[in-house]
Amino acid sequence: MSNVATIRPHLERWFQRQRVVIWHDPNRQYIEDLDGLNLPDVQTIRVANDEFAIKNLLLRDEPAAKFLVYRSKPVGAGIENWLLDLELAYGVFIADRTALVAQDLGLNAAGVDDVVAAHEKFFNGNRRVQSLKARLNPEDDPTDLRAKMSAVLVGLKDSHSLLELTRALLAENATGQRNKYDVLVDHRLDDFYWHGVARIYGYEATSPSIDDLVLWIFRQAIAGFKSDRPGGLQNIQLDFASLRNDRRSQEALATLAKRVARDLDYAAMIEDSSFRDLVDADLFEEFDQKIISDLAQAVAEQTVTPREVAEVVRARQSSLWIDNYRRLYTAVVSASQLLGELASLDLGMQSFDEGLQHYRRGWFRIDQLYRQFVYAARTAEYPRPLEALREQVEKRYTNKFLYELGNAWQQQVDHVDGWRSAELRSQTDFYKSFIEPLVRDGDKKAVVIVSDALRFEVADELGSRIRREDRFDASLDAVLGLLPSYTQLGMAALLPHATLKHSPDGKVVLADDLPTNGTPLRGKLLERVGGSAIQAEEFKGPQW
Repeated sequence: MSNVATIRPHLERWFQRQRVVIWHDPNRQYIEDLDGLNLPDVQTIRVANDEFAIKNLLLRDEPAAKFLVYRSKPVGAGIENWLLDLELAYGVFIADRTALVAQDLGLNAAGVDDVVAAHEKFFNGNRRVQSLKARLNPEDDPTDLRAKMSAVLVGLKDSHSLLELTRALLAENATGQRNKYDVLVDHRLDDFYWHGVARIYGYEATSPSIDDLVLWIFRQAIAGFKSDRPGGLQNIQLDFASLRNDRRSQEALATLAKRVARDLDYAAMIEDSSFRDLVDADLFEEFDQKIISDLAQAVAEQTVTPREVAEVVRARQSSLWIDNYRRLYTAVVSASQLLGELASLDLGMQSFDEGLQHYRRGWFRIDQLYRQFVYAARTAEYPRPLEALREQVEKRYTNKFLYELGNAWQQQVDHVDGWRSAELRSQTDFYKSFIEPLVRDGDKKAVVIVSDALRFEVADELGSRIRREDRFDASLDAVLGLLPSYTQLGMAALLPHATLKHSPDGKVVLADDLPTNGTPLRGKLLERVGGSAIQAEEFKGPQW
C-alpha cells in the first residue's frame, strides 16, 4: 500500500516554486491514491494519450492555474515524449523513496541520491534523519553527507571531522567496548571511515580494525611519524597530539598507551637506554618509571649533580603521567639536594651564638630537605625505586648531620654559663618584642597561632607559600626557647608577663604568680591586655 502522506509534503514544496508538476509513476504505485492528495488549488490531470490537449489547457486556456500532471505509463525518449518541453521547463517528480529523501535533504551536489540508496537503513530512522538535516548545508557533497551521517551515529554534537570521529571511536575502544563502531558497520559506513583514515592519516590494512589502528598510531609515534608517503604523516601526528592533550580523550589515550606498551613489552625495549635520552619522551608511562629508577640510583651513587636532577625533574613536569609520579620526582630531587648539601657541609662553629646563626641561615635546610624526602617517599604510590636511595639518605642524614651537629653543638653548650644569646631574643620576650608594638595604639589586632613543636624549617616553607599568594607577605624570625623545653612552659612564655616561675609543687607554670595551665586561665592573663585565648577548634569554626 503506497504512503501518500509521505509524498504530499514533497508535492506541496514543488508547488511553492512552480505551478505545474509532472509526476512519473510508470509502475502505477500511486494511481489509486491521487484523489486522496487533496492539494489546495491544484487540478489533477491523468495523462491518457491526450498530451496535446493537456498542453493546450496548461499553456493557453489556463496559463495561471496549478496542475498536477500524472503519467502512469512508460514514457518514450526524445521526440516520442510529447510532453518533453513541459518536463524540461518544470522538471519531473518521481515518487521514489530515494529520490524523495534526497530532495528532502535540500542538497544540490551530484551523487546524493546514490548515498541515500546505499544507506537505506540510516534513512529509515526519522530521528536520525532529523538530526542529520540539522547539520547539513546546501553545499555539502556526498563525502560531507556521509561524514555527518557517521557523526550522528556515533553521537557527535558539533563536529563531523575525522579527528572527532576517531576520538569517539578510540575513547570507546579504551573502555573495551565497540558499540559505536558496530553502528557504523551496521549502517555500511565503516568503509567510508576507513577510506578517510587511509587517505588522510595513511593507515591501510587488509582487515582494518580500531585495535589495529591504535597499535599503528603508537608505532608511528615511536618512530617519530617518519614516512616516505607523499605528504608524510603530518595529519595523524597533529591529531595524535590533540587526542593525547585534550581533556576529552586524554584519559582514554593513557589507557590505550598502557595497553600498547604492554603488548610491545616496551619496558624491555628501553631497558638499556639512559635516563638522559628519555627526558623529552612521554609517550608511555614506562619512560617515567625508567627515568625515576635510574635517577634515584644515580643520586644514591652520587654520579649526577643536584642541578642536573632538578633540570630533569623540571622537564618531566609536562609529562602526561606526572600525576602518578610527582611525589617520586619530589623525593628524588629532595634527596639529591640533601646529599649535595651534606657533601659540602661544614659544621664548624666558634661559639654558641655562631651555631644558632648558622642553623637559622642555612643548616635548617638539611632538616627541611630530609622532611620533604621522607614525606614524598612515604606517600608515593610506588616507592620501590627509592629503596636504595632511602638507605643512603638515612645513613648520611643521621651520621653526617645529626651525629656531627650534635657533637659540635654540645661542645659549645658546655662552654656557656647561661642559657642566653646575643644572636636571638629569649622566648620570654615574645609578647614584648613582637605583639605589644602592634597593638599598643589600639588600631591593629594580632592573632598568635601556637603550634606545638613546629620546626623552624617548616615555618620557613610556610612563609614561602604565603608569599606566593596574592596580597600577602611573610617574614621569619627566631627566638631562643626556654629550658626545660616542654609545652606548658613554652606556652606560658608567650603570654604577657613580668615574671615567670613554677608553682611550689612544680606542676604549674605561673606568669605574674597566676596559673597558666589550660585555655581559660591563659585567657584571663590575656584579658589584661585586651586579648583572649581560644582552642583551635573554635578558631576554625563549624565544619560543614
